[in-house]
Amino acid sequence: MDKEKQKNASGYLQHLTYSDQSVKDETRELGGIPKLLLLLRSDNPLIVKNACGCLKNLCYGKDNDTNKMEILSENGVGMLAAVVSTGANDDRAKEATGVLWNLSSNDKLKKPILEYAAQPLAHIEKGRDQREGDRRNKEE
Repeated sequence: MDKEKQKNASGYLQHLTYSDQSVKDETRELGGIPKLLLLLRSDNPLIVKNACGCLKNLCYGKDNDTNKMEILSENGVGMLAAVVSTGANDDRAKEATGVLWNLSSNDKLKKPILEYAAQPLAHIEKGRDQREGDRRNKEE
């Protein structure tokens, strides 16, 4: 599939999964979660951002623990941690952090998130603190 179609499809699916539980379930049942996780490896930042946004919607709330566990079983936590490593100023990293946040509401996912994502998340926070300090120094 060409990148323009991937970008449009992932963006539209993100919109559809925002608040429609039946679409979230159908996306999982039709094998959409592994396909979205594969899009995290795209070299197109918008495709990655859209895929993360869709995954974030798919795992929002307690009703979506099945989706969360499928993300875990497909090595999604590690893949999301790799996206977070792209940096704090990057929309992809922000969206991936949102997915990890939603995943963390399931107790079974806390340990894998700590194992895979603690270092990239700490690195983002450290970078944010440094940028804040640099900004304050410029203002003085």
